[in-house]
Amino acid sequence: MIRTVVCLLLLFCIHGIKGQWVNDYHDDAVLDCRGNQLLSSIGSIHKNSYEDRLWKFQCRPAPGPVYDCDWTSYLNEFDQVLNFTCPRDYLINGMMSYFDNLYKDRRFLVKCCRVYPRSTTNCHFTAKFVNDWDKEMNFSMLVGECIKGVYSVHDNRKQDRRWKFNICNLV
Repeated sequence: MIRTVVCLLLLFCIHGIKGQWVNDYHDDAVLDCRGNQLLSSIGSIHKNSYEDRLWKFQCRPAPGPVYDCDWTSYLNEFDQVLNFTCPRDYLINGMMSYFDNLYKDRRFLVKCCRVYPRSTTNCHFTAKFVNDWDKEMNFSMLVGECIKGVYSVHDNRKQDRRWKFNICNLV
């Protein structure tokens, strides 16, 4: 009996880490790496009939204990730019959003954390947007990299967002 429960829990945990969709269209989305895990990839697809995106993510083991995590307040208004960077030596380890049907947009907040005894260096935003309007987004970081910040713009004609990420080395 205990072995069955442990196996089911393990399958559930692995299923979440594999990057399954975490929301339905128009529903809240929660991407949250827990324990000593780090965000390693973010994926999303847009569907015009809903004018919304599905979200998925993957986590990987952190090179040290993850601690001092805090969720921000909402970082953007509907139809407005989102531009946020976590404080010094903090990284983004989660993201939540909710959808509003009137605006056909989402408001976002992120979770900033530290990894002991690491610091963030050589930070830079992606040169280009990592997705195009109404297109799929698949963004992954190399081992040793983390997301420190996000930049996103919304287009009312396309009813979609494009994204850039502030990537750092974690040393």
